Amino acid sequence: MNQVEREQAERFMARAQRTLDAADYELQGGFVPDAISSSYYATLYAAKALLATRGLVAHRHSAVLRLLGREFVEPGDLGKENSRVIGVLLESRISADYDAAPPFTANEAEEHLAQARDFVSASSALLDTILHCD
Repeated sequence: MNQVEREQAERFMARAQRTLDAADYELQGGFVPDAISSSYYATLYAAKALLATRGLVAHRHSAVLRLLGREFVEPGDLGKENSRVIGVLLESRISADYDAAPPFTANEAEEHLAQARDFVSASSALLDTILHCD
């Protein structure tokens, strides 16, 4: 991994952490659909951080998920449950962003945020391992 890839990975992970904070703030303010959307985006940025360590850039959400699976889930570096979680969060994000009246409760948003935190935490730990091995 070169210095540009390392810096990009670190920036994406920092963005994932900030987006988790935003999701928490939105949830506390009663902005449930926004919290769900931000929860998903936190996982997306964490996934992009991992992909950056391999020099991989994806601009479509589906491509990020596919590459994450191929590069980190299938080899066993990131648990399969993480792949499932990011897919579920993506589906919820689409509804939260585009439905006229998204059907989510605050409890569901809290669950989504907890899942996003777990995903970002696992991704961050893996990223630390990758960055310290180089």
